[in-house]
Amino acid sequence: MCPKTVSCADILAFAARDSALKVGGINYDTRISLTPSGRRDGRVSLQDEPTQHLPSPSFNAKQLEESFTQKGLSLDEMVTLSGAHSIGVSHCSSFSDLLYFFNATHPQDPSMDPIFARNLKKKCPR
Repeated sequence: MCPKTVSCADILAFAARDSALKVGGINYDTRISLTPSGRRDGRVSLQDEPTQHLPSPSFNAKQLEESFTQKGLSLDEMVTLSGAHSIGVSHCSSFSDLLYFFNATHPQDPSMDPIFARNLKKKCPR
């Protein structure tokens, strides 16, 4: 229906796939996505759509597994797609509570590797 048409979403999907392969040997088939490539971009952007279709960044492993299973994806595909999102940089604000304000008993998350936490604290001072 749309010859020679590639949407912005397609470009992002292909770039993520190719980047993951280049930096870590991770390869996955973009045909497993929820919509086929080659479509035209939509004319409407719905604010709630990502939260309805993408897992929350705060999901634990069980919630992630359930979310991917509901989309027809396997655990291997979940790990591959999640791993591709680990390429890059996270902002200190995303995890500083784990370093300094975990709970009333433990300022730092006790499950964190102490050396890793120390290195993070150097990069993300209070």
